[in-house]
Amino acid sequence: MLEVKLLTGWSYILTIDTIVFLGFLLSCLCAFYFKRESSIKISSSLYAASYGFSYFRNELAQTGNSFMALDAYYLNWVLYDAVTIFSIYILHSILKVQHSKSVVLVFCLSFINMLSYLAMHYLAFVHRYESHWFYLVYSSTVNVTASMMIFILLFGFKYRWLLKCIPNYR
Repeated sequence: MLEVKLLTGWSYILTIDTIVFLGFLLSCLCAFYFKRESSIKISSSLYAASYGFSYFRNELAQTGNSFMALDAYYLNWVLYDAVTIFSIYILHSILKVQHSKSVVLVFCLSFINMLSYLAMHYLAFVHRYESHWFYLVYSSTVNVTASMMIFILLFGFKYRWLLKCIPNYR
């Protein structure tokens, strides 16, 4: 009898995390190889480092170690995204580099992820729901926004109609 095993549970999440980390690493390497603007280089490097660090931390947490992790799982992701955005902002300020519109859009997508993480924390740790309709929305939102962030850092953002929604950031 042939048994087909689908990617479910932690194996699916770890696979998606690996793909997202490799995508950010690829965007970082492409930014330097194709000599993109400094703002994209800074942002893609810090996002790759952030996702690499969080991936490493999750691997340690799976083995039972606690390395720079809060007890609340989803607050770790909020913390990582907030530190990443703050680091990118500070590095841009120190180097006097203007944020590109692509980076501002990536910030907005990170903010959407942060709101999703906070909602999941509220449902999972405050109300202790084991299942909720938002869990599917959360996993879809986080994966789609991470993929969009990688795409934007890799290829830039050239859609004029959405750029009009983002004010000039100076």
